[in-house]
Amino acid sequence: MRYRPPLLSLLLTASLAACAAETGPQQHWQSATRLLLQCPPGQDCSGKVDYRALYINENGRQLYLSFAGNLPSRALDAAALSANFRYGDLYWPEGGGTAAAHLQADGKGDGKLRFLPAPDGRLQAEALLEQYKIVIERSGGAECRLDDVAGICRTETVVKKPLRVLLDFPLPEPLPGK
Repeated sequence: MRYRPPLLSLLLTASLAACAAETGPQQHWQSATRLLLQCPPGQDCSGKVDYRALYINENGRQLYLSFAGNLPSRALDAAALSANFRYGDLYWPEGGGTAAAHLQADGKGDGKLRFLPAPDGRLQAEALLEQYKIVIERSGGAECRLDDVAGICRTETVVKKPLRVLLDFPLPEPLPGK
């Protein structure tokens, strides 16, 4: 009987360690800067467009989310964002280079994006990455040859480990008349 408490403690510790390993590392991207609304070149975002995108580039981290053109500019909630989502790209500094992940609505890509319920005027989502790439660019040197000319070379490393990225940004101001 006196061995049960330590055994129970050991099992609980092992269970907590297993849960931590399943969730993996996470990053939290949060900003007070509003996401920018982008539309195709030459098309006014307040009219009929082929797509609408939300974008931010801040502190070396970039987020680009593309949506169907019928994404409403008002009452953006998790359901409307999910229904109109096409694809997204995340970029952040890592390992002396830039890490990149591509997410698609059909689940193909480097992981999944799930929009979360959020207070009015905010976008909250989680990107559950299965993998991402780290791109490191170098210039010059014998190892950086393009044909017979020394130039810029890049190395790409695919990191196959789970990563959870929590996103929390203010949405753009609604378009007038929409």
